[in-house]
Amino acid sequence: MRNKGRNIKNVGEGNKALILKLVYTGQCSTRAELSDMTGLTKMTVGNIVHNLIENKWIAEGEIKTNSVVGRNPVLLCPDENNRRVMGVYISRDKVVVSSITPRALISKSIEFRLDHKFNAKILMSNILESIQTILDEEGREKFIGIGVSCIGPVDSRKGRILSPTDFYGISNVEVCKWLEKKTNLNVLLENDMNASALAEHLYGKGMGCSNFTYIGITHGIGAGMVINGDLYSGAHGYGGELGHISIDVDGPVCSCGNRGCIEVYASIPNFMSHVVGDAAKAGKSILKTHEVIAFEDVIEAAKAKDKLASLVMDEYISRLASAIASGMNLIDPEIIFIGHDAAIGGDWFAGKLEKEINERLLFGEEHRIKVEISAFGEAAPVIGSGVIYLNKIFHSLL
Repeated sequence: MRNKGRNIKNVGEGNKALILKLVYTGQCSTRAELSDMTGLTKMTVGNIVHNLIENKWIAEGEIKTNSVVGRNPVLLCPDENNRRVMGVYISRDKVVVSSITPRALISKSIEFRLDHKFNAKILMSNILESIQTILDEEGREKFIGIGVSCIGPVDSRKGRILSPTDFYGISNVEVCKWLEKKTNLNVLLENDMNASALAEHLYGKGMGCSNFTYIGITHGIGAGMVINGDLYSGAHGYGGELGHISIDVDGPVCSCGNRGCIEVYASIPNFMSHVVGDAAKAGKSILKTHEVIAFEDVIEAAKAKDKLASLVMDEYISRLASAIASGMNLIDPEIIFIGHDAAIGGDWFAGKLEKEINERLLFGEEHRIKVEISAFGEAAPVIGSGVIYLNKIFHSLL
């Protein structure tokens, strides 16, 4: 983590943003800790903290009992009564609009489903209505900006949703410009996988980890990559398209035009379609007792040693591991975090996947990659939408 400040007047605002980051992400809770972490003098830290309190960015909390001689320090915390960011998560089947606190906690959420009746205008109108509802209920003056995490591809620099596949024909939406005009708040846009990785890096299990990959499995499969401490998006912002690694050059045609992409086999809807077909032909299975079979049902049945569920899940994990290992051989992360819909598989799913991936890795005997469920589980892209804007504050002038 690059937590070093400088005692130079013209970088004062940068130091202020750094101290805000350390308090908001829970890395420091006292003035002494801030001084030790940043290398700034106690006087400089004291002046910055005073300014942040005065402007309602942070607040003083309880007094910390000190085990050594001297005055007990006052704990610092985010001023959550006066600061919020708005998060908007746009997936293929739903939109979640949330009030996110400086601790990356959800204060309030409004969710609505998407279907073929939606076009760009209806989508943006519904998002704006949800934003306005939260602004009215929690107080417009608390909100400092809006972060939007969306299925890719997106152009984060221009704030535009490009042309996601299977997205009801919605494309080329100037989401940032449109929302800024309607709300008078600054708006940032990022791919949902990158947003989830950012949340993991700043607030989750990825804190202090310089090289990790977040993998989201839902209607599509994607990855957010933190490399040498920074989020990596590629030259044009399209990095992390893990779902379009081909595992069969003669396989079915993918929505991207390629053949045999892992997404064809392992996206949640495609996998569940396969499971439902197999269950209909099976003689006996726990899965046949479900009127509608969900991904969670397959996981639970496999854990209970159901023959059909175990068979389809083993095949599913094997295919996923094949594609993931190929991607990880390129970037060599310390750890993989699983999120989005697949997070519901829990430690059982992560453990099975870890074993399969490491059996396929180059130099697998010399090093292993851990696989864990995201600290935020299924909510990673929702939390990530708000963290997009919080991260901007941590790297810019207030």
